[in-house]
Amino acid sequence: MKIQKINLQSKSNAIISVLNRFLKWV
Repeated sequence: MKIQKINLQSKSNAIISVLNRFLKWV
């Protein structure tokens, strides 16, 4: 359960970083 929670958080963090990078290019 703990590992899954951390995995989900890291996934959302990666998505946020990708979105930020995309917004910088626009």
